[in-house]
Amino acid sequence: MSTDFIQTQISQGFLAIAFLGLPLLLISCLIGFAFAVFQAATQIQDQTLPQVVKILVIGLLLFLVGGALSGPLVSFTISILTPGSQ
Repeated sequence: MSTDFIQTQISQGFLAIAFLGLPLLLISCLIGFAFAVFQAATQIQDQTLPQVVKILVIGLLLFLVGGALSGPLVSFTISILTPGSQ
């Protein structure tokens, strides 16, 4: 196992994590921004409201598109664990 192989696998792992987490993170940020604007406009100072909504939306998104998001992770894991790929 050479250092080039290990560096390639690590960089592919970071890219897989970024592709999995980035859509959910962006949606969570947009929801947080929308609630911040709503709370500023209505002067509601409740800090748990946006957190509950973000948790529910992220859970719903993971339920709906989790299979599609996990596809690259599964293929990456198979490529690492396959003995002939080294």
